Amino acid sequence: MSILTNLRTEMITLLRCMLALAAAFLLPLPTIAANVPPVFNAVTNRYAINGGVTIAITNTATDADVPAQSLTYSLLSAPLGATINAGDGVVTWTTTTNNAGTSNFFRVVVTDNGTPPLSATNSFTVFVRPSKPNIVITVTDDHGFADISAHGCPAPTPNMDRLGSEGIRLDVSTPRRFAV
Repeated sequence: MSILTNLRTEMITLLRCMLALAAAFLLPLPTIAANVPPVFNAVTNRYAINGGVTIAITNTATDADVPAQSLTYSLLSAPLGATINAGDGVVTWTTTTNNAGTSNFFRVVVTDNGTPPLSATNSFTVFVRPSKPNIVITVTDDHGFADISAHGCPAPTPNMDRLGSEGIRLDVSTPRRFAV
């Protein structure tokens, strides 16, 4: 019986050693949180500006991941000449008079550096107000209808002829100048 008792004691000891080794090597694994996409802060989605003006629009986003991840901004769509600062999300665009009367769509994407990289998009529209027309009224005094070459005068009057051909002519027949 002593052999069986010793064998049993050795087996229990061996089993305890194996459990201790297993516990030492099978430490609980740290939990790794899934990457969370960044989120844009609420911004106005419409802007109205005049032509020839520079506009700067700040797009800000946050990322709830811990430790904090870096965010990179880029333009997915924007009018010609628009730029974005990749680090802070500021979109800058200088309009021209050619942009007058147009609506211009911008789409910004922010991407985190997590695994896998995740992103969010933000869009807004910039309306460039139409230019006011340039109206010049030229009233000539003390000449008759046939006093310019476009109306039959033999003397050349090229500047008056050009004004007449490029503009709108208002024919007012009145005996008094103050009636105009």
